[in-house]
Amino acid sequence: MNTPSQLTDSMDIRNLSNFKQFIKNGGKLRILKYSMRPDMVGLVIEAKEVRSDHVYYCVFREPMHKVSLVNHGRGMRMDFGRAAEYEFCGNTVKKRILNKDGSLRNEIHWEVLEPDLPQQSACA
Repeated sequence: MNTPSQLTDSMDIRNLSNFKQFIKNGGKLRILKYSMRPDMVGLVIEAKEVRSDHVYYCVFREPMHKVSLVNHGRGMRMDFGRAAEYEFCGNTVKKRILNKDGSLRNEIHWEVLEPDLPQQSACA
């Protein structure tokens, strides 16, 4: 298993556990696709609060962005869901959420960003 420093050094995220650890350790993600919220494509997000089953995230360096302010200032909530919903490919993570009938409900793609972004956080 990769240690947190190995994860950010190599950007080798292979499963949901690695993805959660990356987020928990301050990893930043760029939203490449978000079928339910296309207005969020291109935003860089970071975790504000991480739990075992969900994360609250805000927009990096934008504390007054509407995404950063929702949920009484906690930020936007995303449930991690099941590992089967994810696909890990290089520095891209994809999540596909299906309805009970098998049709696509939501699809999100993130780019895992290199750790050289300045670490000054906008999330208070």
